Amino acid sequence: MHELSLVEDLVTEVRRRAKGRTVLEVWARCPVSVDSGELSDNFAFLTSQQEGAEDDASLRRARLKLVTTPLFMQCPCGFEGELGAGEFAGHIGICPDCDRVAEIDGALELVAMSYADIEPFGAA
Repeated sequence: MHELSLVEDLVTEVRRRAKGRTVLEVWARCPVSVDSGELSDNFAFLTSQQEGAEDDASLRRARLKLVTTPLFMQCPCGFEGELGAGEFAGHIGICPDCDRVAEIDGALELVAMSYADIEPFGAA
């Protein structure tokens, strides 16, 4: 369910920025702890839904492109760094120095969008 709420926020932001224009690609950063397959599935489902007449079908053709980023943690014990594969589950991190459990920001970050009415860079 966490992934669905992340994608809902992303889709809301994309719709707001698109202002009815047809979006082809949405690039977003996502922490390695988030299930990218579930994100993609949720994005496909949500963008196939029509919000209202003013939104037309602006996101129906949009594809989600994810850039996976490492998961970092700052702990009161002094640890600051990247978490390894066994040191997180979803958006919960475990400090490798003191075993403290903490919630870690697992938000999607909108990086870029491409529109149908703008020729992509490098097109000849």
